[in-house]
Amino acid sequence: MKCRWLSSSIRDKGKGETVGPVTVDLDDEGCLGCGACADLCPEVFEMDDRSRRKARVIIFEVRDRSCVQEAIAACPAECIFWRA
Repeated sequence: MKCRWLSSSIRDKGKGETVGPVTVDLDDEGCLGCGACADLCPEVFEMDDRSRRKARVIIFEVRDRSCVQEAIAACPAECIFWRA
């Protein structure tokens, strides 16, 4: 089951191109509850006490892609994904 998704148009800082829409998926079944995503990107992720300490997406518009990319790289369960 997918936790939540978020989508927005963002600007690729390296190239100055508009990229979008961009969607982030979080597979809550694969989530280990380590909290790395919420620590690195608290404006996008938080830990949900109701679901046995699993991460969840809390906003639906991402303006800074680098924050989410850091969370993806740090996730030991590899359960955070970009979707087109």
